[in-house]
Amino acid sequence: RDEFLTQLRHFEAMTKTISANTAGDHSNPQYLAILQYITHVAHCYQKECEALPDHLLETLKKTKHNLHSDTRLTMVNCVIMLRNKGIVTPEKTLPVLFDLLELRDKTVRRVILGHIVGDMRRAHQPGAKNGVALNRTVQNFLFNIMAEDDQTQARSAMIVMIDLYRRHIWSDNKTVNVLSKACFSKHARILRMALHFFLMEMPKFSSI
Repeated sequence: RDEFLTQLRHFEAMTKTISANTAGDHSNPQYLAILQYITHVAHCYQKECEALPDHLLETLKKTKHNLHSDTRLTMVNCVIMLRNKGIVTPEKTLPVLFDLLELRDKTVRRVILGHIVGDMRRAHQPGAKNGVALNRTVQNFLFNIMAEDDQTQARSAMIVMIDLYRRHIWSDNKTVNVLSKACFSKHARILRMALHFFLMEMPKFSSI
């Protein structure tokens, strides 16, 4: 425990330095190693790591444009790991992760969208804990994104919904109705994707 607390304090101190580096021209392997270590064992020290998810999400939110790509990807993967361990809720992770989709970082984009799809697949497995509530939370979040009609985020929301429809996970009328509204979007890319969907030319997840 003492070793863990030492590494946790080291991580907190180094995070301040990382956040202050506005250039984003290099990554810090030592920092990333400590972050990954803390994340891997966080479930064993949940009380001590209570603030870790908020710390990570706030850093991503405030410094997303300044972080080195390796640092950003590692932090996203660590947030996802904390989510998979049930240490942080989707209500906290989704807004920050979706906000990162506006960056020109295809690797991060694929990781985030793949995580959301994977989360929904697990939620639909027999005996999944809080599966119904999780499904409702993510659906409502994505439906609200579609209603806001921001081109980048709406396209990402559509990719997730279409992929889940293709997997017969979200094949309900509500999902189809939301996608039908995209046929009237002012954005050509959103309109085109919606039309392809209704023509049964559904894009594969690998095409993002």
